[in-house]
Amino acid sequence: MVKKRVVPCLQVRSGRAVREVKFEGLDDPGDPKAVLLAFQAHGADEVYLDQFAGPEDDIGLFVSVLESVREELAIPMTVGAASTVDEAESWFMAGADRVSVQFDPPEGRDLLTRLVAVHGTERVVAKVSGGSAAKVVAAEAERLGAGEILLVLANGDGRDVVSPVCHAVRVPVATLGATESPQAMLAAFEAGAAAALAATVFADQVVTVADIKRRLVSLGADVRPPNDL
Repeated sequence: MVKKRVVPCLQVRSGRAVREVKFEGLDDPGDPKAVLLAFQAHGADEVYLDQFAGPEDDIGLFVSVLESVREELAIPMTVGAASTVDEAESWFMAGADRVSVQFDPPEGRDLLTRLVAVHGTERVVAKVSGGSAAKVVAAEAERLGAGEILLVLANGDGRDVVSPVCHAVRVPVATLGATESPQAMLAAFEAGAAAALAATVFADQVVTVADIKRRLVSLGADVRPPNDL
């Protein structure tokens, strides 16, 4: 059986982490490469990089970060969310394994379809907002070729949102937004999610992916244990 995935998410703006990650022994908590390699060392199954940029930001710096990270990162790297084909292509060329697309029909239909046509289903992720329409939107994204659904949850969203989406599609579903604790991740896994993304828990506390995984294992979750277990 495929193990459930624990995926740390890092927002990057102008070549720096938006929120510093306070790991013990990390010399520069704002250096995306150092943070991502620490995630890998602590047992992350993959990483998700979120470009957080305004009109005044140098987008080229983000591509440079991807290229630098890819030189040493051995685990899969998903990058998002692309708004144009050119942007997505620059991320693929810089080493992204997968690219996510904000999918809120009609927004995202053309971009998703075009990326799938070039790169295949397995390299394109549809980022879908939670809510009552989520299962319908996710099903359309799958029909257009998305290889995974990234379900963005609001505070208070839980099994009642995750489960219908997981039952509506055959591709894996990952959650983001309300899965910032081992208990919330476990609830998402039990509702059918294949992966849980988290960001705040790593920035606000001295907590590593290994800490999260150890707790998940103790709760009975079917995750790949950290290296020290």
